[in-house]
Amino acid sequence: MQQSTNVLAAKSRTGKGKGPARRLRAEGLIPAVVYGQKRDPTHIAVDPAAIAPAIATPHKFNTLLTLQLDGAEKRVLFQDWEVDPVSRKLLHADFLEVDMGKPILEGRKIPVNADGKILNYPLAVDGATYSVTCVSMGNPHCVLYVDDVDRLELEKIGPRFEHHPFFPRRVNTEFVRVLSPREVRVRVWERGAGETWACGTGACAVGVAGALAGKTEKKITVHLRGGDLAIEWRDNNHVYMTGGAEEVFRGTIKI
Repeated sequence: MQQSTNVLAAKSRTGKGKGPARRLRAEGLIPAVVYGQKRDPTHIAVDPAAIAPAIATPHKFNTLLTLQLDGAEKRVLFQDWEVDPVSRKLLHADFLEVDMGKPILEGRKIPVNADGKILNYPLAVDGATYSVTCVSMGNPHCVLYVDDVDRLELEKIGPRFEHHPFFPRRVNTEFVRVLSPREVRVRVWERGAGETWACGTGACAVGVAGALAGKTEKKITVHLRGGDLAIEWRDNNHVYMTGGAEEVFRGTIKI
């Protein structure tokens, strides 16, 4: 999955309906909406000329946009857009971001067999000691840092973490190489499944663990084998995720 990133200036708007929309277009702007889970839509106004280049790329729905809105930035994806059938001018745009909720950091609630926050915890696995940070995003994750994720023998080491007695319900494990304070490369060993090319909760756990351990900032790009995810752990203690989706296979089941 390939993604491109663009910066888009936006401003909040209050008026809704055809009248306010026409007035916006007369000013050279168009109405747009940012949708997300667990919150009301955010109504904004944007410059259609700034969106057009992203729509013209082959990536389209996998195009990450950084919205500059009211002095803050948020990363979103295209969800949909509307064009005039005659002039082909852009009339409206919809964007999407996902609220993944609050991370769970208390050890017994993750769960692991220890109390308190599991931060840079020394864990002995298969004859070596690793410094791990554990987070739950509704499922348990163990995050650790390595120098080279590509050469990692994941099929060997992954099950050692998954079935370690420290994790009473087994665990998903993220092996992370830090590329910069805002960028990491990750491979994921998923409990019960093996290596997985994309994991939303795992990417969120990496974002939280990196911020807690001082490895990364609270807003990062996570490079997974299946593509990139933009993760942001905001001051409201919610983790927001933005990333594309693509069909990877089709199957038929006879019933």
